[in-house]
Amino acid sequence: MTQIVITINSPDTTATINQRLNQRRSDRGGNFAKLESYINGCKGNIFPTLPAAITTGSVASTATITFAGQPTNNQTITINGVVFTAKTSGATGDEFNIGSNYAETMINLVNAIKASTTSGIEKLSVSFTGFVITLTSALAGTLGNALTLAKTLTNVTISGATFTGGVDGTTLVM
Repeated sequence: MTQIVITINSPDTTATINQRLNQRRSDRGGNFAKLESYINGCKGNIFPTLPAAITTGSVASTATITFAGQPTNNQTITINGVVFTAKTSGATGDEFNIGSNYAETMINLVNAIKASTTSGIEKLSVSFTGFVITLTSALAGTLGNALTLAKTLTNVTISGATFTGGVDGTTLVM
């Protein structure tokens, strides 16, 4: 996945920026038009010392978890420091139930990851095909390569100790 990241270092508070974005309306409508208007205002010397940068060509890092069978009760997989624990039943929080087959167990893990509100997980997207779960970092570039992955789950393999494939893009400072 290629990402476009726009970074604006502003002396304004978040509330002030939100207020300005909400005040700047365009016939084209929508939040992008508001953001475009704000950026154009920054470039138009409203904030002459405001640096802005546009980064293109960034690639997000990924990791995979592949199921080949069932884990057992209390075995774990750790994603970016967050421990997900397999349970025979009654899973809560960052736990997942062992299903009647490993396909069901894998889906339960995917749902637990997606439902997690624990810091460090909220910036991941999760998908699966067959018996492979793919985790994709929302951090653009090589920053995502520092995310970690570990397991005690039997019958499961992981792609490595860290996410891989994140590539920094090209940054144009305006």
